Amino acid sequence: MEKKTSLSKAIELEREIGKFLDEALAGMHKECAGRPMSGVKRLCTKPLCYLVSSKAIMLDPLKNMVPEYWIPEAQADIVRKHLQEAKTAGEFKRRLKEMVRTELVFVDNARYRLNGNTLDVLKKYLEQGAEGET
Repeated sequence: MEKKTSLSKAIELEREIGKFLDEALAGMHKECAGRPMSGVKRLCTKPLCYLVSSKAIMLDPLKNMVPEYWIPEAQADIVRKHLQEAKTAGEFKRRLKEMVRTELVFVDNARYRLNGNTLDVLKKYLEQGAEGET
């Protein structure tokens, strides 16, 4: 009988961790999606349309012309998709660290570069997650 209680507690903790990760992911998504880069202007939302100034592209060290790099909602979506695949809190954190370290994310067999605004958000969440660790 005690094993069932222990198992029930483990399942409850697993649900709580899942809920916490979902909330963190929703917060990250909202924050990333709400941070357009300098030189980027939203024209409309349906369909999602942005104008990126040629100056912004030329000032970018990589001269990145991929839309997913400049559109904050696209950055938020690819980050969310990559982190949603994590099965545990540890894997979630490893994926987050890897994205910050490499400044890249791999989703659906494609590689996307993360912009500075997105990286700032991810670093903030990573630092918050490191609190209390030894």
